[in-house]
Amino acid sequence: MLAVLPKGFETQMIFGVQRETRIFLLSVLLGVVFGAGYEVLRILRRVINHNDIAVFLQDFIYTVLCSLCYYVFVTALAWGQLRGFVLFGCIMGMILEMVTIGNTATPLISAIIRLAVRWIVVKPIAVIVRIATKAGRKFVQSSKSLLKCRVSAKKRLKEDEKLVYNK
Repeated sequence: MLAVLPKGFETQMIFGVQRETRIFLLSVLLGVVFGAGYEVLRILRRVINHNDIAVFLQDFIYTVLCSLCYYVFVTALAWGQLRGFVLFGCIMGMILEMVTIGNTATPLISAIIRLAVRWIVVKPIAVIVRIATKAGRKFVQSSKSLLKCRVSAKKRLKEDEKLVYNK
């Protein structure tokens, strides 16, 4: 069959088995990277509450970035030719990542991040709020006692019938 094809065609259009295997394995690795990127989004969604618009925007940006990476991958390694085994390798890599690492690591990492946020952010803020509240109470109590002292320190008019102030 190669004798019928024009000269140089076989180097551009037909990959050898070794090259196809290498591209396939690299596409599986690319799929694992895509899956790990989505796991990061899943972890962020578990740690921080998102509304539907934020989830849509994150998924849209993720899809665009993955499409660009896939395009660069295909352009660089497969001479820009869309090959089924490259797409299959990416999908297989994403599934492998999700089944092996993703389903076990995502809940664990989410719990660790929640715990870290609780101990690094929430607890110190609670201590600061508690100290500020106590200081505020003491300030209010001292200002009330100062006002009482001030009111009692006023000189009252003497209540004597013999004294007439305005003559």
